[in-house]
Amino acid sequence: MKTNVEMTKLVRRVMTIAAAMLMVFTVFAAAVPAQAVENDPVAGGTTTFNKYLVIPKDANVPNVTFKFNISAGTQVEGTASTLPVYAGITGEGAPTIGDAVFTAGQATTPGKPSGADENYKYAKVVVTADFSGVSFPAPGVYRYNVSVQNPNVSGITSDATTLFLDVLVQDKVGDGNLSVEAYSLHADGANEKTAGFTSEYATNNLTLEKQVTGNQGDRSKYFKFTVNITNAVNGTIYTVDLSKAEEHPDAQKTNATSLTAAGGTVTATYYLKHGQSIVIQGLTSDTDYKITEDDYTTDGYTTTNTDNESDGLTTGTKDMPASAHTVTFTNNRQGSVPTGVLLEIAPYIALAVVVIAGFVVLFATRRRR
Repeated sequence: MKTNVEMTKLVRRVMTIAAAMLMVFTVFAAAVPAQAVENDPVAGGTTTFNKYLVIPKDANVPNVTFKFNISAGTQVEGTASTLPVYAGITGEGAPTIGDAVFTAGQATTPGKPSGADENYKYAKVVVTADFSGVSFPAPGVYRYNVSVQNPNVSGITSDATTLFLDVLVQDKVGDGNLSVEAYSLHADGANEKTAGFTSEYATNNLTLEKQVTGNQGDRSKYFKFTVNITNAVNGTIYTVDLSKAEEHPDAQKTNATSLTAAGGTVTATYYLKHGQSIVIQGLTSDTDYKITEDDYTTDGYTTTNTDNESDGLTTGTKDMPASAHTVTFTNNRQGSVPTGVLLEIAPYIALAVVVIAGFVVLFATRRRR
């Protein structure tokens, strides 16, 4: 049987060994990393951006639809001050983007999206990018490239810009629950977000002017014109400026203040007298026009126009120039007074002179008396 001294020594040895083993386990625990928390993939939500269409102040918004392309961006290594950027996830469940649909006559805002400009106005459509089908597996920034397809519509300048759409995914508390925290649309290397994409609609105005010349020309007479517009953007609404003409020349005649190119074509009748003009606003350079005046040769008029030297009654079918254009129709009626008329009335003129002279003499004699 062991003595008390021996038991005390045994307990001390056991405690020393236990302490040593605890130190060993502590060292191994520090050397082996903890098991990483596994993330639960998160579905992206939706975000929006703007599509702008800038047009001249006198034009109207055309019917045009813009479609978009979206693809995975390029991966970028992180730095000491920036997060790494991952290529956007595509394939099954890839993100989708809606269309930007502009309609004829849509409301506009004066100026340009970038600021005030009295020569322009713009329309805006909000576009939705949908990431709800995308499953983001880990925290990070996921980059997508977004671009606009060319709508191939007359007068529309294609927006060739490609923008970056970044999706920021985070694990806020480190428990594996991911969330989409932000979306950012920006240009390459830009530090600030951009509101969206911008295209321009280029148009010009067509003026029809009436002139009457000659000593027999009737300046108060209305002359009839037929205006035909073809190859226009379907549904385009043209505003017609009548500030130098009349909307109702008389009870039977009306000059339209607006024209709609249904199927890309519109025909209208206008009545103008000397010095009057109309302005058809918002024609693109691919639009064709033809202006024809009724034939007034039986009334003694000779007609010419500045668009056609061989046939004064019509311009023929013309391409709208890439600048403002004026067509002037001139009706000339010139006549000489027959000499026989002067011979027949000459005796009466002489008699009138004698009578007037007699009154003058009589009046002078009475004053002397």
